[in-house]
Formats: sequence, C-alpha cells, structure tokens
Amino acid sequence: MALIFYIVRLMSLFTITLVKSNPPENFNFSSILVFGDSSVDSGNNQYLPCLPKANSWPYGIDLPGGIATGRFSNGRLVSDFIANALNIKEFVPPFLYPNLSDEELLRGVCFASAGGGIDEITGSLTKVLSLSQQIDHFKYLCNRLSHLCDDRSKYVFWDNAHLTQASYNYLASYLFKEALP
Repeated sequence: MALIFYIVRLMSLFTITLVKSNPPENFNFSSILVFGDSSVDSGNNQYLPCLPKANSWPYGIDLPGGIATGRFSNGRLVSDFIANALNIKEFVPPFLYPNLSDEELLRGVCFASAGGGIDEITGSLTKVLSLSQQIDHFKYLCNRLSHLCDDRSKYVFWDNAHLTQASYNYLASYLFKEALP
C-alpha cells in the first residue's frame, strides 16, 4: 500500500524532487530533478520516436529567440521558474538531451515525458516515457554520477516541493520557528 501511495504521489500534477546539500536552515539547493508529464516535460519527447512533440509554433514563442524547445508551453515551465528562483539554473534541460555534461546533469534535469503516466500501457501506446521508465533513467543517472558524490550523507532527497500539506509543514518548521508553538 505504501508503494502505491508513493507512486501516486510521484505522479501528481507535477512532482519535483530537489536535492539539498546544506542544512535545512540555509535552503541552498544544488540540484533539481523533475518527473511527470507534459506539464513539466522540458523536451524529452523531442528525442523519442513518439507522436506528442512540442517542436512547432506556437510552442516556445515567449522563450529567448522564440524557438520551440520541446516544452508544451509558450515559455518557461513551472519547474524552470522553481529552478530559477532557487538559483540552480535558468532552464531545466531534458535528460535525453545528448550533449549534457556530468556537471550539468548534477545540477539537475527533467525526466518528464508528455503523455507519460503511471500505467505502462499509456506510455507504450504513444512511445513516451512512463513513470517507471523515468525512474529507470534516474537510476542510470545515479550510477553515472556516483563518482561525483563522494559523501552521500551530505545529500537529502526531498519530494515535498509540490504543493502538499507536508511541504507547508516542512517549510513552516524552518522558516517560522519563532511563530510556531
């Protein structure tokens, strides 16, 4: 039952996993990892032989240069705004982009795929990444970058960045210590 709850929680409207390397009081995030569907897909479908793609006008018209980047939006995605607000990076690149360096991957990527879902059949019908495939890509990333993370005790994986009561409680406990009883 806990596994099902965790998977459903992962596939909420958008789920963003932040990797935090400093104590909670500092809120100094070093990386952002994004899982989900078209609401946060930053262009992974551009590198898949699938139907859902955002590579034509009007997609991207509000981005620098007005060029479609694979985002199912006229501009930035919510994950881009969050990454920028946390001073991680301006845009979260798609994991499948072929020219990402290890350093770029370490600062964060997007695993989301438009049309993807919890059910494997959903992704297989349209040839997009299902949630389990996104998680497989994340596991691959962890193995690829393991040589850069010398002390894993410094890293905390936090999946409460999406709007839930748990995230409000977490933030309130650190931001408003004096105000809480």
